[in-house]
Amino acid sequence: MNKKSQTEIMGLVMIVILITVIILFVIKFSVNAEPKTVKQDVFNQKLASNTLNVLLSTTTDCNKATITELLRDCAEYMPDGDIMCDTQLSCIFVNETIKNYLEQIIILQQKDYEFLFDEADINLTTNVCPGDLKQATANIPLRYGTKEIKLRICDKQT
Repeated sequence: MNKKSQTEIMGLVMIVILITVIILFVIKFSVNAEPKTVKQDVFNQKLASNTLNVLLSTTTDCNKATITELLRDCAEYMPDGDIMCDTQLSCIFVNETIKNYLEQIIILQQKDYEFLFDEADINLTTNVCPGDLKQATANIPLRYGTKEIKLRICDKQT
């Protein structure tokens, strides 16, 4: 073999070694990255969906009205609502009831949440959830259309 052939073979060997080192770095960093499990994502989605469904159908101590009925009243008779709940109007009562309910259910699961119902100016949050969140929505029929409620859940930020 001549000198030119040996130089070309050495160049090819160097390229193969370089590609191997790059592949090893890619594998190392992809293995060390914290994987977001599908199981956790499904749990968060189900938690958001089930919590919102149960919350909206919950009967309260306010004239035996459901949360949905109180939210509807609050949206249609802004800013305070029309239904009287002991000494509070419906908007204040439903806001406190939802907050207590979500804190009992979601906070115990080590999650943060955002509950949004813009129509009634109800926005409850523990911390603003970053991009990785699961959301459940429900529609509440009002006299003038249907409005959306959102419950977003994410893992608690440390």
